[in-house]
Amino acid sequence: MDVDAKTAIWLRRWPRAKFESETAAGAYALACELDFQADITWSLANNPDVEDLLGNQLPWSSRSFLLDPDFLPRMAASARYMADAIERNERWPMPRCTADEVTTRAAWTTVLHTIKDKAEIDPVLSQLASGLDSALLVSAAWGLRHHICKDEDVCLLYDPAFDGIENSPEMYRPDLINLRIHDWFKPFGHNDELVV
Repeated sequence: MDVDAKTAIWLRRWPRAKFESETAAGAYALACELDFQADITWSLANNPDVEDLLGNQLPWSSRSFLLDPDFLPRMAASARYMADAIERNERWPMPRCTADEVTTRAAWTTVLHTIKDKAEIDPVLSQLASGLDSALLVSAAWGLRHHICKDEDVCLLYDPAFDGIENSPEMYRPDLINLRIHDWFKPFGHNDELVV
């Protein structure tokens, strides 16, 4: 598919904001980063150097699981699901589980810091970002965070002040759902079947 056709598809799928191209640019950049994250995560499964290569993208509490043969493939599947959900935009993609929130947060953080540079090298993102100054381009990435990750509890996993919150009865609150790493793949809601 050529660049113009792909750009037109993204603009049609993401017409919800006041500035249609702003939303499409952010959505496209986030979906691409999630796809990249899924590919990298799959390739690092069973790699003995995985903690050095991927550890800074995930909460500290997950690092002991990086060598678990099931953990990284499941995280990769989560990233791929979110990339596909964003690309389809059947409705604002809602994470199904904590793993979806973690992968999306990691990708969003990267996009926030790289979207301007990527717009210079990715022809589709360049077209979607056409006419947007640097501040609007960064806001395209920033704005998606609140639509996709509606709550902020997963951010506590990255905050050193809350280290261990997922395992501490004193710090844990009922509104913090599935923050224990063994629960990351459980769906939000009352179903106990694993999502990924």
